[in-house]
Amino acid sequence: MRHASCIAILALTACGHTATVPAPAVPQAARIQAGATRYVIVEHQHVAQEFRGQPIVTDATIRVIVTVVVDSAASGFVVEAVVDSAAVVGDAGFSPEVVPAAIGARFLARLSAGGSVMELTPPASSSPLLEQLALDMYDVVPRLPSDGALPGAGWNETTTVGGRSAGIPITLERRATNGADSWIVGAGERTLPVTTVTDYSLTGEGERSGQWLTITGTGRSHHYRLLTAAGVVAHGIRSDTLRVEIELPGSGLLIPLTQIRTDTVRRVIR
Repeated sequence: MRHASCIAILALTACGHTATVPAPAVPQAARIQAGATRYVIVEHQHVAQEFRGQPIVTDATIRVIVTVVVDSAASGFVVEAVVDSAAVVGDAGFSPEVVPAAIGARFLARLSAGGSVMELTPPASSSPLLEQLALDMYDVVPRLPSDGALPGAGWNETTTVGGRSAGIPITLERRATNGADSWIVGAGERTLPVTTVTDYSLTGEGERSGQWLTITGTGRSHHYRLLTAAGVVAHGIRSDTLRVEIELPGSGLLIPLTQIRTDTVRRVIR
């Protein structure tokens, strides 16, 4: 075996001795920390509904780039998320002009120490796309135990969040089961795999196009994320199936709808 010269290893060890380079320290837990991260979020959605006996099927892909800034606060964190770019391919259920109007939109949130959203302030302007992004913002920062996510740990959470869908106020009640695996190494850094299974219910009512309607539904999502020690999502994928019934009491119509989504989240390395 060839030996390195004394000059080549002088900074590591004295000549004639073997250099020992310590392995990178393994983080004990993933914890949310202050910092700025840019994400590319891509959502593929498939919607099937029935209206007056006729099936209607639509498919769309939504791609947004969001910059998320997390700052420490007295009781947890404050978060600002800004939409840097947006693009939609296919029929997402809204007119094309709402897409460029979403660029520059700012969402503000107040988080607990574990990342649960205690308050979310959407942009002053509203559109179907921004309404959807507002609901997605509840997951842009992972919800972790207040002392961090340890390898092999499991934790449950129940949350109730509000939002809008097609201009109708809605409430989501979510029950999530989380499990962390062991730290792994990939692309030069350690990440903690976290799997989340969420069952949720959706309710809402309001007026649209001069008609009163009610919305009820249930869904389940499976979420797999790789978290850094700073609680940043290095990569994530989520599949979600939602079944909804939209009732128009005035006309006696009941519209069943099924939405299947697959989302990916990727951190942008600057």
